[in-house]
Amino acid sequence: MTIANFAAWSLQIAVLISVGVLGARLFGWRHAASRLRFFQAILIACFLLPLVLPWRREILPAAPAVLAAPVPAGLRAPVPAAPRAISVSEWILPVIAAGAVLRLLWLAVGLWRLRAWRHRGEPITVSGLSGVNIRLVDGLATPATFGWLSPVILLPRTLAGRVEGDAALRHEFQHVLRRDWLENLAEQGLAALLWFHPLVWWLADHIHLAREQAVDAEVASLEGTPGDYLDTLLASAGLDVLAAGPVNSFLRRRHLVERVAALTQLETPMSFARLSLSASALVALTAAAVLFTASVAPLRSVEAAQYSTSAPPPPPPPPPPPPLDQATFEGVDYQGLT
Repeated sequence: MTIANFAAWSLQIAVLISVGVLGARLFGWRHAASRLRFFQAILIACFLLPLVLPWRREILPAAPAVLAAPVPAGLRAPVPAAPRAISVSEWILPVIAAGAVLRLLWLAVGLWRLRAWRHRGEPITVSGLSGVNIRLVDGLATPATFGWLSPVILLPRTLAGRVEGDAALRHEFQHVLRRDWLENLAEQGLAALLWFHPLVWWLADHIHLAREQAVDAEVASLEGTPGDYLDTLLASAGLDVLAAGPVNSFLRRRHLVERVAALTQLETPMSFARLSLSASALVALTAAAVLFTASVAPLRSVEAAQYSTSAPPPPPPPPPPPPLDQATFEGVDYQGLT
């Protein structure tokens, strides 16, 4: 990948994320579940942009080859090979790949830590929460959920028997029912592949916030009123925050204000017609912005013109003479010729 193509791709990603995220705020898209799917689609589109957008094909003129007379093998002088300098463009893909490997390794370390916490925790049983392994863990900062086929809820021992702990268990159990951990793991993997772009991590943070808001709305609806759950969420603000990793964490303090605001707006939900209109307009606006950016800063496929290095073909042979018929030789005095 050339530097120009890398810059064009990065610009397309920046426009896609900026228009999508800021447009969701501008249009007042409060429905967290649909906003989550929209942000996830943006993350996937960032990775697929070079595959779905058209490339501009350019043909550069190449210098014609010069044919030289062959030199006998015995007269050829050895020509030392000139050292080949490595261009910056040749370093782009290896650097991106190396960074992605490091990010994926860090993700693997997080999975190993979760496995260690699970083995270290004490299994407990909670009525009403079936099909999930719940473990009390010493030293854990905040409740978290991980696992897909065998989901596990990690609950700090300090929350056992408290109102905050019960609310956290209901929240994490809703993550289990939604199968959110597999989506979270896939999002972390895509973000690791696009680690070089800061707006990708900004988008990943908004994806996490939208998922937590969607789960908050579902838990609050099960409670009948968001007031009690909102009080529990505010009481949980004193908890430490779990380090970022492949988990669904109950609380990220920087998201607390927006989650509380979303819960207070549950009493006045958006109508289906307004939600559909806002979503359609935002999707169209985002697609138009990306297509315009691709036309201004496209990905380019550069090819050199080909010249033939072979000798020109020989001219065609002359046509054969016309045949001589018998009338041509009549009246000729052959005796006078002797």
